[in-house]
Amino acid sequence: MERKTRSNKKIMKLLLAAAVLALMLGVTSFAAGDVYVDMQPTNGVYAYSGIWEDNSTNVYHRISVGSSGALAVTGTSVSDYGTLGYVSVELYSSNMKRLDNSNYATMVNADQTKVAVYGVKKGTYFIKTTGQKRYVLSAAFKKATAKSGTSKKKAVTLKQNKTIRATVPAGESSKATDWYKFNVTKSRKLELTIDTANNGYFEFYLYGPSYKNGVRIGSLKNNGGTYYSINLLSGKKAKVKTGTYYIRVKRSSYDKKASGIYTIKWRLR
Repeated sequence: MERKTRSNKKIMKLLLAAAVLALMLGVTSFAAGDVYVDMQPTNGVYAYSGIWEDNSTNVYHRISVGSSGALAVTGTSVSDYGTLGYVSVELYSSNMKRLDNSNYATMVNADQTKVAVYGVKKGTYFIKTTGQKRYVLSAAFKKATAKSGTSKKKAVTLKQNKTIRATVPAGESSKATDWYKFNVTKSRKLELTIDTANNGYFEFYLYGPSYKNGVRIGSLKNNGGTYYSINLLSGKKAKVKTGTYYIRVKRSSYDKKASGIYTIKWRLR
């Protein structure tokens, strides 16, 4: 597939706009140890600020979402001199299973628009912070509920010119795949528009009469693009044959715990 690159600004702009920190929130003081607090939504934004007496304190921020989608988390630490810095965050399930893609905590910084994005299902989660004396944490949620097939035989049909937004949830099996299909009734050039907001790479593949052995559309992390059908021999844009085509979405083998959301739209030109 020929690609015209594009950043993931469309998705991330929505997430970042809602994840602006509430720096004027009141501050709660904590002692050392493990502390559990609730993050309540206000106008679509979950926010919390606090200060603890010991840098070994772990604060678990409880947050509940009503559907599948992307949870964007950012924050800032505040030094005694007023300097803004990074906050370490980790995502846990309701039964305290760690769900991060990396073995290390993600460092976020609202001042530098550094954000951690997770794909989540409906339910309750905990965002863990540790190591700072004073901090502010905020999160925003973007709904993504498109259904997909779990195999080629169960592929879900995509309508032309309609964008679907789907979730790759944290904690799901690394072998899980999403399948979609669409029917080409006239031999024309195929255009696929894909966008991602995620914490690891998602791989996209296309199968069909013009690509019987399959072709990789792209491997994407927090970006996207518009992709065009090509002649595999010449590499030039080409019309596709009529028939049924399939799109497969999976985690990269290097990012087995990757999560987030993606959008797909197709059309003929």
